[in-house]
Amino acid sequence: MRRNRTIACLVGAVGLICHPAHAEDVKLTVSTGLDYSTGRYGGTAKTTTVAIPLILKAEFQSLTLRLSLPYVDTSGPGNVRGVGGDRVVIGDDGARTNNRDIGDTVLGGTYTLYASPDWLVDVGGKIKFATGDDNKNLGTGKNDYLIHTDVYRLFGRNSVFGTFGYRRQGDPSGVDFRNPFYGSAGFSVRVTDAVSAGMSFDYRQSLTAAGEPIREATLFGSYRFSPEWKLQGYVMTGFSDASPDLGSGLILGRSF
Repeated sequence: MRRNRTIACLVGAVGLICHPAHAEDVKLTVSTGLDYSTGRYGGTAKTTTVAIPLILKAEFQSLTLRLSLPYVDTSGPGNVRGVGGDRVVIGDDGARTNNRDIGDTVLGGTYTLYASPDWLVDVGGKIKFATGDDNKNLGTGKNDYLIHTDVYRLFGRNSVFGTFGYRRQGDPSGVDFRNPFYGSAGFSVRVTDAVSAGMSFDYRQSLTAAGEPIREATLFGSYRFSPEWKLQGYVMTGFSDASPDLGSGLILGRSF
């Protein structure tokens, strides 16, 4: 029942995002794709996860709203839950399971505080809604709340960037997670008018005293077919037991 109410609230959020889409000062983008990751996460058996996200993004003059709802197929020990940056490990390896269903949903927004030809500063927040069934290892069953600041240093069509944030982690029954700080740094290069590429490094403090922090490096690129269509791709690797050994993905977006 709680899960159904949460999904109903998110349907309302979709309506709020899409409602102003015909306004001249709003840009709406609908995206989908495929995300793959595999890793042992400190255990002896691999967890393999495939996610197909539906992403809605509305860009106003200074405000951007983003809603992501994934369909998840995961196979692995019962102690690995969630997808991507929301993934957590609870306890020791459990019985191996294979589950498919809707995962946790993320609703976020960023606001541009400062913009100039050389600098861009955004502040934002996210809520990870517990729409994923924790009994199927698709989430923790608890909401998470995040706030962050993004800073970009622009060099013509190229940029370096960094993020610093704080996460209020929801605690499943019998678990007391820390509330971690997290951040990232990277660069992006515009190769041609249609092609860009870059690299980023992500870090998040450990959620438990015995756990490890997230440490991940990602190579990414994008190709814009037209003003409306854009394809993005990435490959990543982790450097700790809290991160995947390998991940990759493609996202195709259509703007209106």
